[in-house]
Amino acid sequence: MRPIKLTISAFGPYAGKTTLDLDKLGENGLYLITGTTGAGKTSIFDAITYALYGEPSGSVRDDSMLRSKYADARTDTFVELTFLYSGKTYTVRRNPEYERPKARGEGMTKQSAKAELHYPDGRIVDKNKKEVTRAVTEIMGIDREQFLQIAMIAQGDFQKLLIAKTEERKAIFRQIFKTQKYEKIQNKLKEDAKQLYGRFSDARKRLATYAQGIECGEENERYGDVILAKKGELATDRTIDLLKRLIAEDGAEQRALELSAKSTERELEKVNADIGKAEEYEKNRAAFEKKRLELPKAEQALSAATAALAEKKEKEPEIDLLAKKIAALEAELGQYDTANMLARDIAILAKEIEDSEKKYGETQAALEAKVEELKRSREEIRALADADAKKEKLEAEKEKATEQKDALDKLLALIRDYEGLCAKLKVKLTEYSSLAADTLGALDKYTAMNKAFLEEQAGILAGILAEGKPCPVCGSVHHPMPAVTSKEAPTEEALKRAKKAYDSIQAKADEKSAECHKLRGQRDVSEENIKKQIIGSLGDCSIEEASAQIGEKIRGTEKEIFLLTEHIAEESTRSGKKEKLEKNLPEQERMLEELREKASAYSGTVATAAATKKAKEDQLSRLLSALRFACKSDAERELEPLRAEKKKLRSELDAAAEAFNASDKKLSALKSELSSLEIIISSVCSIVLEDAKKKRDELNAKADAFKKATKNISVRLSANERALSSIEKTSAEMQELESQYKWVNTLAETASGSLSGKEKIMLETYIQMNCFDRILIRANRRLRKMTDGQYDLIRRRDTTDLKSQAGLDLDVVDHYNGTVRSVNSLSGGESFKASLALALGLSDEIQSSAGGVRLDTMFVDEGFGSLDDDSLRLAIATLRELTDGNRLVGIISHVSELKTKIDKQIIVTKELSGGSKCKITV
Repeated sequence: MRPIKLTISAFGPYAGKTTLDLDKLGENGLYLITGTTGAGKTSIFDAITYALYGEPSGSVRDDSMLRSKYADARTDTFVELTFLYSGKTYTVRRNPEYERPKARGEGMTKQSAKAELHYPDGRIVDKNKKEVTRAVTEIMGIDREQFLQIAMIAQGDFQKLLIAKTEERKAIFRQIFKTQKYEKIQNKLKEDAKQLYGRFSDARKRLATYAQGIECGEENERYGDVILAKKGELATDRTIDLLKRLIAEDGAEQRALELSAKSTERELEKVNADIGKAEEYEKNRAAFEKKRLELPKAEQALSAATAALAEKKEKEPEIDLLAKKIAALEAELGQYDTANMLARDIAILAKEIEDSEKKYGETQAALEAKVEELKRSREEIRALADADAKKEKLEAEKEKATEQKDALDKLLALIRDYEGLCAKLKVKLTEYSSLAADTLGALDKYTAMNKAFLEEQAGILAGILAEGKPCPVCGSVHHPMPAVTSKEAPTEEALKRAKKAYDSIQAKADEKSAECHKLRGQRDVSEENIKKQIIGSLGDCSIEEASAQIGEKIRGTEKEIFLLTEHIAEESTRSGKKEKLEKNLPEQERMLEELREKASAYSGTVATAAATKKAKEDQLSRLLSALRFACKSDAERELEPLRAEKKKLRSELDAAAEAFNASDKKLSALKSELSSLEIIISSVCSIVLEDAKKKRDELNAKADAFKKATKNISVRLSANERALSSIEKTSAEMQELESQYKWVNTLAETASGSLSGKEKIMLETYIQMNCFDRILIRANRRLRKMTDGQYDLIRRRDTTDLKSQAGLDLDVVDHYNGTVRSVNSLSGGESFKASLALALGLSDEIQSSAGGVRLDTMFVDEGFGSLDDDSLRLAIATLRELTDGNRLVGIISHVSELKTKIDKQIIVTKELSGGSKCKITV
């Protein structure tokens, strides 16, 4: 993947729209992304990452934080990237969710997040952010995390990784290699072992509790073993054997008692049967005597009931006559109800006619009022027809005035900033003038001292000259006028102090001069910008004149905006009123139609009800003329005594018949019972009742004794059988839990690296060790080149400390002297080489694990500021090797030395307004 073109708008530190034609950088080689700290160098990589995957390279995840805080409110926030992959060109564009001004009216609205991907064949994916990210991942063959690990090398991170301990390196690798699942396996095994041991301990406690439930009488010879079992002093297998013996003994005794109890029960059943026979005979004999005495009374009662029934039957013709009279009167009662119903209907219809006539009048009045109201509404709508047009015109005028005021406000702010720069420059120039004067004084002093010092050297040299011996300077053997020393000449130490004082003041002056130069440049840029804007806004005038004019013009514009706002409000009110009237117009027309329909309905109701009322009045007149009584109550008063007399006669007849039937039935039943009892008592019973009852009491006492003994044994048996079942089950459970615990605990200790006497290597660490080994193989290929074959990185294989976690400690092999030592012993330059090799090895491994994916662009962030010249040269040479083939490597750095070593550059500058801009130089 190689970026071709990147457009950034209101994103991160970039306030405006910035377009980078990355194709100018070529297809391979190094290029530098340079600029001051905080200018936005890394934000270029952030923008590329965001365009591809919807998230920047850093920890920012909230879309609302991506919009530039320096951007104008109306500037759109987006990132657009055109990139080349496998010879095909793709374009992806994204914007985060952010607040923007409304297109119409005032206030802000939410701009929703969007994403779209353009394929080479013209297809577009723009369903949602996730769909675009999924499509980019499919094209590139790697996800965001893999892209960051391959495309960005943050040097400081790998310096930490190089010197980290096993525990620290394990935490770093957990994020790189996603080995959290193996840590979860370790923790799960440890938790499983803990739970198994807890269940084993619970089972052991339950076993002791079950032993407390063993039942045994003190008279039993095994009672002593039972006490030992309850104390937990008897082995589990012996406890189980003891329970089986107790259960067997109690079972045998229970069966013997059951046989004896059944024999007694059979004997008791026979005695109870004899007692029942004797008691039944006595009962039947007494009943026969009693029934024989009741027979004459029953015969007499039947004779009386027969006579009474004959007397009441003589009244039956009178009852029939009464029934006919009652039927005739009851038939006439229904006609009275019909007459009453007709009278009620007539009253209801009269009321309905009255109500409908009243409602008809009210509806007609409402109808006339509604017609008048509709007419007024239409006239008012015509009067308000121009409200929207006037409002739109006023809003356009207000928007223009507002834009004019905003431009004047910004211009005034720029003038204030310009005045501040001028004042600051004046102060700095004064400071520089003072330092420049001090510098000249220090230079004069040093020059005079240096001259005196040099002259003094001639006197010192003359002191060692001898006649006839050659001068070490000119070679002459004659010395006619040797120089002499001066007592006022400075010492070499004093000369050095003067030189140091001069250099210090000169450095301060240079620094102050640079500050003045920078401020002067800023002032000139600001002045030029302000003058351009003054000409566009006010015409040809000075900055001082513009400052006074702008204030007056702003106040006039504000007044104009205020008046326009009031007029817009008035037209908004008129427009709202018109809209309301138009909205209500269909409803008013509908209501008018409803009133017309109601009036018609009420008129029809009156006519229909009047016709129905006349018909019912005629029907009522005909019915009343045919009735014998004036009303229904008179007819009912005539009917009431007839019904009472009929009921009385019928009741007396029914009572006489019922009494006859009862007497007859009673006499027949009595004769039948006497006949049956006579047959039963004809056979004499030979059983002596008192003797049988005495024997029954003896047998009941014997049966109760058997029951009590059987119950005691049953309770004991049940308790011991429960205890035996629970102890056997729990014992088997304990054996199974103990077996599981042993192998799970061993597995947990192995996975967590806590086996006694073994190296402390966890399962997760073991997985990371294999990944680390592959990285080191790839890293050493580059480290050998950077160190001329001197160093290899190796993972420490042996450890003498069996108490601490191990497996990821790192050593270095020095092939020059054959030693193996810790990476912490490497010098600063050597550590840089090792950490860079480690970072490149990780990048190679991630690309390999992603299916051999190769990115044609890579970024290296910082890591060069503390390097000496040789190390810097070596680092650049190493990175140049990465560009073999078609690969670009971008170095993100503010180190000034790199500017002279790398021609292709992206220069990022931070403007006075706070935002940033960037450009490409090749």
